[in-house]
Amino acid sequence: MSKAITEQGNFMVLGCTGSGKTVFCAQVVQALLSGQRSDGGRKGIEKNDNDSGERHDNQG
Repeated sequence: MSKAITEQGNFMVLGCTGSGKTVFCAQVVQALLSGQRSDGGRKGIEKNDNDSGERHDNQG
């Protein structure tokens, strides 16, 4: 799973300029620079998702 994510990230970086998504590109590049560890990036995203979900639950 991690390998697939890393490969996708590399592909995105390559086709970043073509896509024209500066924000996404910057995020991907930062993640790669932070450490080619998909686990770290995924953890951060998951945490955010969880927070949002929990908040939603509390509100509801």
